[in-house]
Amino acid sequence: MGFFDFLKKPKEEEKAKPAGREKPVEVEMGSLEKRINEHISDRLSRDQEKAKDLYAKIKSDFREIKRMNSELSKKKFEEGERLYSAVNMIKNNYVNRVYGLLGGVPLVRGTDFEELENFCSKTNNILDKMRNTPPKQAILLSKYFKKEAAQIVKILKNIENELGEMKSLISNGSPLSFVSSITSQAGMIMDMKKKFAHLEREESMLREKKGKTEAERKKKEAELKKLLESERYRELVEGRKKMGELMKEKERLENEIREEFSSIKRPLKKYEHVLGRASLPREQRIAFEKLIHSPVKAVLSERGEDILREVVSRTGEAVKNKEISLKESELKKFTEFTEKVKSGRIAELKKKYREIREEIRERGKKKETPMGEEEKIKREIEHLNHEIREYERNLEGISRSKESTKAEILEEREKLEKMIERGTGRKFRVKLF
Repeated sequence: MGFFDFLKKPKEEEKAKPAGREKPVEVEMGSLEKRINEHISDRLSRDQEKAKDLYAKIKSDFREIKRMNSELSKKKFEEGERLYSAVNMIKNNYVNRVYGLLGGVPLVRGTDFEELENFCSKTNNILDKMRNTPPKQAILLSKYFKKEAAQIVKILKNIENELGEMKSLISNGSPLSFVSSITSQAGMIMDMKKKFAHLEREESMLREKKGKTEAERKKKEAELKKLLESERYRELVEGRKKMGELMKEKERLENEIREEFSSIKRPLKKYEHVLGRASLPREQRIAFEKLIHSPVKAVLSERGEDILREVVSRTGEAVKNKEISLKESELKKFTEFTEKVKSGRIAELKKKYREIREEIRERGKKKETPMGEEEKIKREIEHLNHEIREYERNLEGISRSKESTKAEILEEREKLEKMIERGTGRKFRVKLF
């Protein structure tokens, strides 16, 4: 008969159901230990009662050792004998050592596997130390305190046997060991379920935060749409477009003026040598030099046209007086440029340039509130998008953790169910999810 055969149904009951068709016992994890105990209650109760009885006997034996130890402490070897002092000293050392070991005998507060296992382990250690008496001490005690030593040895042997019986009650396959294994496995699964529940709570919290953030983003997108469709915004877009056109026109006029001056670049350079010899006021000399080196900037300045006319006039006189020698093509270009200055072409370009520059300046004074709002809302939407992506990444990580944790739980549940079936002969289905 197998160790757990007593748990199986009677043969008449077995015949009532076809083999392999027994319906598993469904049980919640929280009530598993109770249901298991119901299936092995008789044997478990017997073993627990036996463990209590053995513990009482072992305690009684240790009390007897304590009493014998007390008697031994009062015994004295006959005075006058040569070994009087040595024998009594060895006896006293033994007595004190036993007293010290007796103080370490553990108390048992229950009859569960862990409590009994701890008691057996510690008590066995104390027993080994009590029996492990040095040879010289053992010889002298058994010779000179023969009666007391023999009684102590006998009691120690009783404790050893009783401990052996208690160990058999908690050995592998015993009801107490079985319940402990089931409890330990169930506890591990419950810890894993707590981890799974924590992941679910964290997932729920993140989904809620993600939902709120998405709602906030939707609100901001509606704000942006309303702004972009507003009359104010359309006016501003048109204004920006116009500003771009004005900037291009301003640049075109600068290039046109620069191009006009490029045709007289060499004559002006040559006039610079003549200018070096001329006697002119310092301010006028500086103005002339600026026109020669930065003609566009100089012409567009407040007195630019006056300075230009004077420089062109002086350069023309220098050419006429043969102070400057020009090629025919250079002379032709200089003459054409001189006519443009006289006809007001350069002044016209300058006038257009200054009008455009003024319009640009006036437009620049206007506050671009809708544009500022647009950029602000776009930044807020981008920040919300970043938060949503973070939530999604975290949710993906939690989802993977949930899958792996659930797989581990189901794997450990299968081990638990097989463990129960081996121990009880019944199939159990532990409900978890």
